[in-house]
Amino acid sequence: MSKYTEKQCTELEDKLDKWLIEIAAEISKMPESTNIEAVVLGGSYGCGEGGIVQGEDGTMHLYNDLDFFVICRNVSRKRIVAVNNAMERIGKDFTCIVGVDVDFSPAKTMKKLRKLPFGMMWQELREGHTVIWGNNDVFQNMPNYDLSRLPLAEGAKLLLNRGVGLLLAENRIKWVRHIEHPDAEDLNFIARNLWKAVLACGDCALITKGAYGGNVSERLKKLVELNDSQSIDFLPLYKKAIAFKHSPEWGNVEELYDLLQYIKKIYKKSYISFMRHTMGSCVNSLEAAQKAFYMRNPFKKDPGENNYLKNIILNLIYCRKALCSFRLINRYPRCRLLLVLPCLLFASDAKNCYIIVVPEMGHKFGELQNLQAFMEFWNRFN
Repeated sequence: MSKYTEKQCTELEDKLDKWLIEIAAEISKMPESTNIEAVVLGGSYGCGEGGIVQGEDGTMHLYNDLDFFVICRNVSRKRIVAVNNAMERIGKDFTCIVGVDVDFSPAKTMKKLRKLPFGMMWQELREGHTVIWGNNDVFQNMPNYDLSRLPLAEGAKLLLNRGVGLLLAENRIKWVRHIEHPDAEDLNFIARNLWKAVLACGDCALITKGAYGGNVSERLKKLVELNDSQSIDFLPLYKKAIAFKHSPEWGNVEELYDLLQYIKKIYKKSYISFMRHTMGSCVNSLEAAQKAFYMRNPFKKDPGENNYLKNIILNLIYCRKALCSFRLINRYPRCRLLLVLPCLLFASDAKNCYIIVVPEMGHKFGELQNLQAFMEFWNRFN
């Protein structure tokens, strides 16, 4: 294992070192840098789990995006906006140089960092990152939560996001199958989202058992230790997902289509199992999970759920005349997405779908062809 990737590749690691030094140098040149406390490489490469892929010429390339997090001093909103704009320019310049997307998150102040709620993304960043500019101890005052006790709401978010990825992969593969020579980017997109869904199934199982944490290899060991029927089902697939994460190979379109069908079955079981753990033993089917939504909220402990007045207003604006919509009117609208998702993924098995209305699009959701309306709603509220 190297500093940035699981598979050793000295040449690529040296390149990445060089690029990070160059990015840091550009940050130092910015007048706005006086407002920055630190810039941190997170994501797969920040924690040493980045993927590498071999090009047609035999050279190795980065596979994942470079995800940077910007921490500002306690400065005004105007200065934070200036920092964000400056970092966006650097990101665009280096995307062309590096060959993958170079993304900088919207800056957070030190004050906000100290008050962060318990969430998967920031806690994982705290435990696995590389500071490329500024204060190496930037996360010292950030709350140090125990990842094994990750709130169930974080599992619900993960299940939703990766389920949407599965949905997009299915949508893409429908028309790719009719192309004689599919584009490698399409096959990569499909494979990436399929394997991410597999990892999410395993990770959600660990979250429900209070055993989440560590890198993917450590999480695999924990799944083996669980030794329950759910984890045993997808252990072989989880191992393959890890292999893809470290060194991606996506195969042909028919192989991906067959894989999609199998992963959908695994995801369906994981969805029901997660909802059963969250909502009670009565949940043993998709229909039962949907009915349970009326009684319990899988996002209950998420901070956004507590602003009831705001949630009511959002629901009145964007969720008109939904089936029994007033039962969920005080919940953040994202909850409806997790409820509706099975209607799209498993249309024949899911009943009583909510109707989502996206006013500016004029679409009603309730049938498979309305993926566009669902995605508009997801982009707005996720």
